[in-house]
This record gives sequence, C-alpha cells and structure tokens, in this order.
Amino acid sequence: MELLKRLILTALARRDYTPQPPRQLAESLGLPPEDYPAFKKTLENLRQKGQIAFDSKKNVTLPPMGNRVIGTFRANARGFGFIVPLEPNAYGDLYVAPSDSDGAMSNDIVLARVVKKGMHGGQRRYAGVIIDIIERGGSRFVGTLRRNGDTWYVEPEGKGVFRPILVEDAASSGAREHDKVVLEIVSYPRGNEPAAGAIVEVIGKAGHY
Repeated sequence: MELLKRLILTALARRDYTPQPPRQLAESLGLPPEDYPAFKKTLENLRQKGQIAFDSKKNVTLPPMGNRVIGTFRANARGFGFIVPLEPNAYGDLYVAPSDSDGAMSNDIVLARVVKKGMHGGQRRYAGVIIDIIERGGSRFVGTLRRNGDTWYVEPEGKGVFRPILVEDAASSGAREHDKVVLEIVSYPRGNEPAAGAIVEVIGKAGHY
C-alpha cells in the first residue's frame, strides 16, 4: 500500500496532472486490473487522511490549499524563496517574498500563512508568509573567510545559503582571510540582520586548496 500511496501522490503532484476518474488514473499509472481493488482502497485511505480529494465530477485531485502550510524552505540567490509543502496540494510550491521569509534559511522546516496573489493564466496564485520556523535545516556551514575593514564574514559554499554570515571573534580561531572554515551558527538572520557564527575548524589554509 505504501508503494501505491507514493505512486498516487507523485502523479497528482505533477504540474501537468489533470484531475481524472480513479480508473483512468490507475491505467495511467500502469496498474494491472487485478490491482484495482487495492488501488481503490488506497485512494479511500488517502482521502480519509486529507491527502487527496474528489472534485464535483468524482475526479481524483489534490486537496485545496489551506490557510496554513508546513513545508521546506528553499532560498534563491535573488532574495526570495519557495516553500515545498510537506503534504502535496493542488497549488504546488508557495512563493515567499524577501520581506516575508522571517529569517528562514534553505532546508528549514517552516509554518507559513497562505495569502492570495490574484490570478494568472486563469488560475489563482498564492504566496506564503512565514510565521514560524519549526526546525532549522542546519547549523554548520563550510565557506571562505573574508574581511571588509573590521568586519569578518564567511561566504558559504554549496546551494541554498546566499547571504554572508558574520563571524564573531575571528582572530581567536587562528583563521586568516581566504581560509576555508567550518562555521557554527550562533544567531540566525532576523529582518535585515544577517546570521552570525563562530569558526569551529579551519579545514584549508589560504593558498593551499
């Protein structure tokens, strides 16, 4: 049944999915006729849990967006981001404006309020306003130590973290500018205030990596 659940939810979450009757959906998934009773039972189980819905024509669809969504935040280099809902819904990922991210960083699990953003292509557009960070996605980052006057900061490597992280007391770590370091977050971003952290390890000296 778990495999059937994943097959159904994955199919319904596709952007090109069109609501269709149960039997047509089963056929599109390539299920043999003898599996149809188990398929119907799985659909009913998902419906009872609120993970799928049936429209007025009895077609299978994802449930409509509620006014609160829990999901994984994905940041973009241009400041905005998206929330990937933990439970698939009919409207997909939620756009989050830079001013509505509440200090969230990529891979954080967040709670967002859903707001309407007008119509586009005949479909209602929605966006998210993050109101709580349920779980942080990580507290340690690898990056390159930089200096601007008296201010030390780390430029994180990898995807998802695009803003520099301030470094508290860089001198005590023995690190030098351009060293590759591991940074532990001490305070997360809030509003216009960037994240701050402390160097816990120097993993590459400047000019040696």
